[in-house]
Amino acid sequence: MLAYFAGEDTYHARQEIAALSERERASIVWLDTQMARDLPPREWPALAGSLFEKKIVVVRHVELLPSAAQESVIEAAPALSRAPALVILWEEAQMKKNKLRTALKAHVTEYAAPALPALVAWLQKEAELRGSAVEKKAAEALIDRVGSDRYSLLSELEKLALRFPVVTVQIVQEAVPARLEATIFALLDAVVRGNHKSVTHQAESLLESGAGELYIISMLAYQFRTLLTIRQGRQKEAGLKPFVVQKNTPIAERFSTDQLLDILTRILAADFSIKQGTVEARTALWLLVNSLTAQMQSRLAASRFAPVNNTAASRSVKHAFGRS
Repeated sequence: MLAYFAGEDTYHARQEIAALSERERASIVWLDTQMARDLPPREWPALAGSLFEKKIVVVRHVELLPSAAQESVIEAAPALSRAPALVILWEEAQMKKNKLRTALKAHVTEYAAPALPALVAWLQKEAELRGSAVEKKAAEALIDRVGSDRYSLLSELEKLALRFPVVTVQIVQEAVPARLEATIFALLDAVVRGNHKSVTHQAESLLESGAGELYIISMLAYQFRTLLTIRQGRQKEAGLKPFVVQKNTPIAERFSTDQLLDILTRILAADFSIKQGTVEARTALWLLVNSLTAQMQSRLAASRFAPVNNTAASRSVKHAFGRS
């Protein structure tokens, strides 16, 4: 059996996978993009176990498979359809037309992101189930701050429902940070400080909240472009808001223009490798953040052990960190 799930509403898709697992009394085998590339599609049903252990094979992020691998899936589709095990191809990125989905359109179920009214109604219903209530405007404010990912919304709602019988707009504004933006900045700060442990924690938090690898990389690119704009003194020209400039200036001053351009080139290379299918998305993300963190550790170590009585060396280190 073969099914193809596509769309942004991964909450709904995952709920359907869980329901299938319960209905079929089957456990789930998860294949990431790298595993799916390494194992021929015709062999995927074999992962479903023996007659005594029924399993469902779920291939995540099929949109990231390189074109050759997607062609192999198309060729294997008739065999997968006849297999006794259920194989689910799961396209989790924003919905877009592609050859694989077109070829397998008979198997596709689309999970589009819910519209705002539907999300508001869902939040209000979930609040009732938790003995609380969410005002309509408060639900809209929560969505505005957290985004439309229902896993993240539910996490914030549960914390609010424990504290407040009625959630208002003011409560949301005071209690809920703009979560992904704040965590992205925390990730940037950890990278700049060369703190591997914090980098790992922040990156994992972002992934667990529903942020995709490409989104995290794009936000890192945005953050470092902001630093470059400030370092070059083009903040007014770029229309950066004063609080953004104030928050990022101390970080921008740690870099030279050339260093920021080098980092942006490496981020662009990671983004390109994912989109070309040469590196699995999760692997590319970890390679990028770990290499940037290691680079910062080396720079910090160089500054600590530079000979303080050598004027030229001292100036060189200060220049490398953008300090006067």
